[in-house]
Amino acid sequence: MKLIESIFREYDIRGTYPEEINEEIISIIGQAIALKCKEEGVTEISVGRDGRLSGETLLDSMCSSLARSGISVTNIGLVTSPILYYAAKNSDSKSGIMITGSHNPKDDNGIKKE
Repeated sequence: MKLIESIFREYDIRGTYPEEINEEIISIIGQAIALKCKEEGVTEISVGRDGRLSGETLLDSMCSSLARSGISVTNIGLVTSPILYYAAKNSDSKSGIMITGSHNPKDDNGIKKE
């Protein structure tokens, strides 16, 4: 699967599910996030999702990818962004990932970090 460069934005990653963002792409991104975490000494991360239909499988893919790459994952499931931010700030690593399409159309999904 080829990564589509246009999904990478300044503050987030967004694309149409499943053409641009899907479980395979999320897994690859999870590996890259894990590598960056290790470089910065981050060993754990909180991960949540919004209510989009594609969110559950994308969340599972992200969590599995991070865990396979050696990062301890706290999967907080279906939550709002502020709850993910709270969970991240209250963890030792202060790090979090939200699987969300934010304000984009319902067929979009993506990632933002805390």
